[in-house]
Amino acid sequence: MNLDPSKIRFQAVHRIGKQNENKNRPIIARFVCREDRDLVFSRDKALQERKRFKDAYVTADYARAIQVECKKLIKAMYAARGKGYEVKVVGQWLHIGEEK
Repeated sequence: MNLDPSKIRFQAVHRIGKQNENKNRPIIARFVCREDRDLVFSRDKALQERKRFKDAYVTADYARAIQVECKKLIKAMYAARGKGYEVKVVGQWLHIGEEK
């Protein structure tokens, strides 16, 4: 990712899930400032381009209620695309063309 980890300020970093020899566990990182978070998120593509970390990705961790809501929006997006509409999900909103 071409980042110096000593310059990124983390509030907390830990693994989630049970330890399993056959699987890598996800890491949750909480940043002190938004600039550091945005810098890591902007370098996500550089991480995926490396052969060693091709299965790794960076994503935001949301509360379960928000994940369920987003899943519904994504299903609606695919249904609308199937009907020929230009649709995308932005945050908590479903954008169809120029409308929310």
